[in-house]
Amino acid sequence: MQKTNPWTIILAAVITAVVVGGGIYYWQGQNPTEVAPVEIEEVAAPEVEETEPEFGSLLYEKKYYSLPFGAAEVEGYYTTVERETSLDYSTPTVTCSAFVVTDGPSLLLNALKGDIYGTPPTAVIGSEDSYYGDISASTKENPIKILVTLNPMFEGELTGCTSWPFDSIIEIE
Repeated sequence: MQKTNPWTIILAAVITAVVVGGGIYYWQGQNPTEVAPVEIEEVAAPEVEETEPEFGSLLYEKKYYSLPFGAAEVEGYYTTVERETSLDYSTPTVTCSAFVVTDGPSLLLNALKGDIYGTPPTAVIGSEDSYYGDISASTKENPIKILVTLNPMFEGELTGCTSWPFDSIIEIE
């Protein structure tokens, strides 16, 4: 067997690389690609009428739940409602603070529709002897906007003045 000098192999590889690389470089120089200038037409932005946005919400529907999850801005007023204190109706009712929802995101309003207390959609917010700031002072003639969070995990029969379906209520106006 005859041995090949390693320098011969290295020299052959270098010459091949130079020839192939030079050929590609020359070929690219022969076919320059010109990019045609593009005319950009200016389009005026459409005029948008500034209106107050609909009630804000971050509500999400969940399968098997009749009420959405999330947070929403709603408008309404304070009232009181009578609630059962036991599921078998064996104890007297209790008067609870409630919030009648008169306006808000359609997803929430559609879920709340029903005449549970003989009023428009009404949510119990706690016991009657608690003070809820401006919420307590709101009336049908002078409603208030509030931010509510909803986590309707306990759909069904709730007794007493358990706040439902709102988890928390924050005055915003």
